Amino acid sequence: MKVKLIFVWFFTLINSVVVMAQNHPNKYIDSLFNLSLKYEKNTIDSCKIIGKKILTHAEKRNDTDGMALGYLSHSRYYDHMGDYAQSVEYAFKAKKLFDDGRSDNKAILAKILLQIGIMYMLIGQHEICIEYFEEGIDIAQKHPVDSLDRLFLLVQIARSKFDLHKNDSLEAIVKKVSDIEPSAENTNLLTARNILLSKIALAQGNLSKTMAYLNEIKDFCSKYNNQFFLAASLSALGEMYFKSNQQDTAIYYANQTIQISQKYNYNRHLLSASELLIKIYDQQNQKDSVLKYLQLKIKANEVLYGKEQLAHLLLIANREKIQKKDIELLEQKNKATTNLLLFGSAGILLTLGMLFLSYRNRQKSKINEFLSRQKQNIESKNQELEQTLSLLKATQTQLIQSEKLASLGELTAGIAHEIQNPLNFVNNFAEVSAEMLVEMEEELDKGDTQEVKAIAADLKTNLEKINHHGQRASSIVKGMLEHSRVSTGVKEPTDLNVLADEYLRLAYHGTRAKDNSFNATMETHFDPDLPQVSVIPQDIGRVLLNLINNAFYAVAERSRSTVHQRATVGASLAGAPLAGAHAPYQPTVTISTQKTGDQIIIKVQDNGNGIPESIREKIFQPFFTTKPTGQGTGLGLSLAYDIVTKGHGGTLSVSSTPGATTIFELQLPVI
Repeated sequence: MKVKLIFVWFFTLINSVVVMAQNHPNKYIDSLFNLSLKYEKNTIDSCKIIGKKILTHAEKRNDTDGMALGYLSHSRYYDHMGDYAQSVEYAFKAKKLFDDGRSDNKAILAKILLQIGIMYMLIGQHEICIEYFEEGIDIAQKHPVDSLDRLFLLVQIARSKFDLHKNDSLEAIVKKVSDIEPSAENTNLLTARNILLSKIALAQGNLSKTMAYLNEIKDFCSKYNNQFFLAASLSALGEMYFKSNQQDTAIYYANQTIQISQKYNYNRHLLSASELLIKIYDQQNQKDSVLKYLQLKIKANEVLYGKEQLAHLLLIANREKIQKKDIELLEQKNKATTNLLLFGSAGILLTLGMLFLSYRNRQKSKINEFLSRQKQNIESKNQELEQTLSLLKATQTQLIQSEKLASLGELTAGIAHEIQNPLNFVNNFAEVSAEMLVEMEEELDKGDTQEVKAIAADLKTNLEKINHHGQRASSIVKGMLEHSRVSTGVKEPTDLNVLADEYLRLAYHGTRAKDNSFNATMETHFDPDLPQVSVIPQDIGRVLLNLINNAFYAVAERSRSTVHQRATVGASLAGAPLAGAHAPYQPTVTISTQKTGDQIIIKVQDNGNGIPESIREKIFQPFFTTKPTGQGTGLGLSLAYDIVTKGHGGTLSVSSTPGATTIFELQLPVI
């Protein structure tokens, strides 16, 4: 399986070996096509744009060679993006121009056949790809082909020999490109050379030599800004370091691959790097990281190997094969008919007709068998995807609960502070009541019933206060348990004013427990006529807690930076009074509620540093956080957004003025 993956990756690299000589007599089209080959290395979207320009220019002039190059540019664009079905479809559009007899440029046809073959190689359809490779080799042997294309075909031959374990002749083939100095034009070719050498070294068990060849790819791809194969080399290096039990280095290279792949939408490399990180973090039992990269893997896997994509690819291939065989059979039948007219032999026609039917039946049988195998392949891919989704759901459930427990941990200090007050009242009133009972006994002995009644009335008041504060402590504990338990999903009428006020105080004391020097002003503007709303209280409580905790974190961060600034300015002014921008900063968190129409609006506002516009759209994405490593999972706002929008049919939005304020607005429908 590993060797197979190496082959697939190798042919991915071979895919971009390009021709920098003239491909078309029209200099404008030729320059555009060569420009698209340049841009596919680091400005991938330009390939599609240039492909459209080539097509537009060629269609106006009915230039079929130009149209073929335009389709080929589109095919290479989708190849790099990882949309194999689209890539093959555009390559077949180009090939149809030749099948219809509208073009006879064999050099371009060889490139098209090569592109089609490689795409089927990437999804493991060897029976299909070999047919196209062999047809391309046959053309190259009979017609003039650019020197780089000839080298490419030699690498295909080397691949075949490697498959047959005839490694003795591989190095002779590699030597044909060994003396070429790296340049911006030939990095793809040299990448192919080094990948072939690395495969040989890996097959020989020489891991260090394998890594040396891959490092060479990384170096010259970095130098000449070939981002596509730079990502490929980084991904392969990560895998090699993982095999060498150097997990930190493997993680570094995999993350580098993901950064490049996400920037340019290289789904092929995104998939390989995600799979590597999933293996590493699964071994380290880091479930949050496993979930993060499982999501990336599923997204990339669906683009590359989704059921519809695979079915589309196979449909195109089978349609092409059937049409080709039908044309051949029709030609045989026409030839037989001509012979019949010439020689008057009814027996020949009958025999050939029977042969035609027999061959067609055998061909249909073969195609049905082929489709059956492909169906099994698709079902296998679907099963793998379903297993990955199941693992994703299980890991996500664990992480959600972990996030809930983490927020409960942040509440612990606040709960301890809040529960201490009613407990102090209970203890004090209980102690006083015990003393009053002694006094009551003394008055009873004296027979002073009036004083006994007065003491009894005071005792009754004390017991009411003990009960009140006991209930207060009980409600705090109940809230803690509600927050920590798995949501029942049952909505119930809830006083959002009480819920918001409760979590505001708990969050504040929790923040102070972590930093006893922290102080902030808490403001509440609650709508006194706010109706009870049908919500899942523990879920909305988690949303409010997350928003409030973030608000206190923001003002605490600004408070610390302001203290530092004031200390610096104070030292420079030698005690001069601060004013204007340097006036004392007062951290403030404000919560307000309001009923507007059929909506309840809750706002959590802070006067912290604000959220830069560049990241504002990302804050509700899973795992996105601006907090230092270890201080946040990046799941809080994502879970809050899902609870509000999916669980309660509401909205959660944010507005912010950098350096001044941030407001999170939660809207819930009144049901």
